[in-house]
Amino acid sequence: MTGATAVAPGTAPDAQDADDLVLLRQYEPILRFTHGEMFFPMPAERYLESAALLAGPTAQELRVVIPAGELTETRLVADGETDQAAIDSCASSRRR
Repeated sequence: MTGATAVAPGTAPDAQDADDLVLLRQYEPILRFTHGEMFFPMPAERYLESAALLAGPTAQELRVVIPAGELTETRLVADGETDQAAIDSCASSRRR
């Protein structure tokens, strides 16, 4: 059965849904931002899509390990295992 929801024994689905909603509302996060806020929560995948992975012994010697547009969570874990790696989140804007 697709779309089915588990229901506690002896509980009507409508009552269970109402209980779930109360619980969700009680613990849902409340986000507050200041006027002019520049950084908002976003999916990590979307952030990585436009970022490049850099590595080097110093900030002046950083080189691109994974270019912008090719960085994924899997590649970050596989190729980012160094103490000298950095993520350049502005890489895609510099490519244009």
